Amino acid sequence: MQATKPAIARFTLFALLLLAPVAGLLAETTIEIEPFIASWHDEIVVTVRGQACLANELELVNIEDRVITLRVVTECVVTPPVPLAYELSITLPRLDPDRYEIEVLTPEPPGVASAQLLVHARGDLVIEARPSETLPVTGFFDFTLRGYACGDTWELDGSGTDFVLAIQGLCDFGGVPQQPTYFETEIERVQFAPGTYDISVTAQYSPRLSLADSVVLEVPETPFPPLGCGSDTELCLGRTGGPHLATFTSGNMIGNAVPFRRADTGQIDRTTGFFTLFSPTNLEVTVKLLDGCAINGHRWIFASWTTTLPGVLTVTDVITQTSRTWVKEEGSVPPVADVRAFPCEDTAN
Repeated sequence: MQATKPAIARFTLFALLLLAPVAGLLAETTIEIEPFIASWHDEIVVTVRGQACLANELELVNIEDRVITLRVVTECVVTPPVPLAYELSITLPRLDPDRYEIEVLTPEPPGVASAQLLVHARGDLVIEARPSETLPVTGFFDFTLRGYACGDTWELDGSGTDFVLAIQGLCDFGGVPQQPTYFETEIERVQFAPGTYDISVTAQYSPRLSLADSVVLEVPETPFPPLGCGSDTELCLGRTGGPHLATFTSGNMIGNAVPFRRADTGQIDRTTGFFTLFSPTNLEVTVKLLDGCAINGHRWIFASWTTTLPGVLTVTDVITQTSRTWVKEEGSVPPVADVRAFPCEDTAN
C-alpha cells in the first residue's frame, strides 16, 4: 500500500496540471441578440457563449411576465467535468412589442446570465389614398397598403363616413402561429359620394397586438362640369361625376366631323347634360343617364334633339371602356330611349 500512494499522488497532480490551463480559460457567459432592438415581426436569434461540460443545446424554458428564460443543456460523461467552450443559438418565437429580460441558466459556473431585449411596433401598417390615376373622375380613389401581415385578402367594410380595410388573415388564432411577411398592394377605383370619410386599415396579429393606420378623404361637391371631363366636347354623367362620358359629333359640316360642345349652361344635375353647336346658349342635344338597376338590371340612356343636323351620340363607360353609339339621321327624328344601354354589373354606380 505504501508503494501505491506516490503513484496516486502523481496522477492527481498530473490531472490538476492538465486541468489548470483549461480552468484558466473559464470565461464569463456572454449573450448576443440579433437584432438587439427588434420589430415584432423580426426573426430574433439569441446566441450564448461560455464554457461547460459538453453543452449541446440552448432550450427555451418559458416566457412569462416579459421574462424569457433559456437553459444551456449539457451532457457530462467525465468526472470531474471538463469545461469546454461552446456557442449555442436559438430563434425566439414571435414576440409582442414590449421590453423583455432574457435570463440564461448556465451550468458552468452555475448561475444566471441576463440581457435586455426591446421589441417595438414601428411603421408596420400603412395606408395611403390618392385620387384615382386610372379613372380621373371626382369621387374615385386608389389606395396603397403596405406593411406586415399573415393574410393577403382585403375587404372594405363600413357605412356612413367610416370605412375599415381589414386583413382577412390572423397570425396565431386557432392554429399554428404564422410569421407575418411584408406586403404591398394596390386597391383601385373605389368610389365615394361627396362627403368626408375616415378610412382605416387594421390587422390583428395576436391577442395583444393589433395595428392600424388611417386617412381622411374629402370628396367635394364639385360644380359642373365635374372633374374627369377632359374636353369641353364631353359630358360627364353619373352619380358622382362619372362614370360615363357622352359626346355628340355631326358629320355633314363641309365633309368633316364636328364635335358639339358642352353647353355653357352646364348640367342641371348629375344625370342630364346638353350640347350646343352655333351658340353657347342654344341647346341642340339633351342626354340623360338614369339608374334602372333595381328595375331591369341596366342603366338607361335618353337623348333628344332640337336640331335637324345628323350626328352620332357616343356614351362610354370609363371604367369598362364599353361604348354605345346612337346614330341620328338628318332631319326630324325620334328621340333615343334605350333602357338596356349598360348592364349594371359591368359598371360602377
